[in-house]
Amino acid sequence: MHFNQGIEPPSWVIGDQVLTAGAKGILFNSAITARANLVIYTDALAGADAIAVHDPDNALPKNQQSWE
Repeated sequence: MHFNQGIEPPSWVIGDQVLTAGAKGILFNSAITARANLVIYTDALAGADAIAVHDPDNALPKNQQSWE
């Protein structure tokens, strides 16, 4: 939208609102894939922040080769 139509995409507006509210990310459901998506604004993370992956079924890729 930004490059083709010269307008700010709604996702950028939402991202700005999230950061203004002090959040470090958002979790939302995709209308296309019916899966949850997590967006973390890494520039907003501070020294005390930490991210830990919860994957009890070992369903997530373990390294770059896992994505191939």
